[in-house]
Amino acid sequence: TKSDVRNAVTMVESCLTEAPNNCDNPEGLPTGVAVTGSNDGTPETYVVTKTSNGRSFTITKTGIGVFARTCNTSGEGGCNSTGGW
Repeated sequence: TKSDVRNAVTMVESCLTEAPNNCDNPEGLPTGVAVTGSNDGTPETYVVTKTSNGRSFTITKTGIGVFARTCNTSGEGGCNSTGGW
């Protein structure tokens, strides 16, 4: 699940260099991954999430080169005690 999210971020970043207003569903996006915010003309911010078996892993781009990794099951399933990964 985490690898799908990481791979999707790589795909979105690549897409944004070519078509910055059409990257919420890049070709080859892993199944179950949702991308939001990349189509609004601001490639500096977007959110990529995948939920599986009740566990959600998210990477949020909050600025140029600034990414936050969060999850919803603190302390279990690959999520650290502070809700990050």
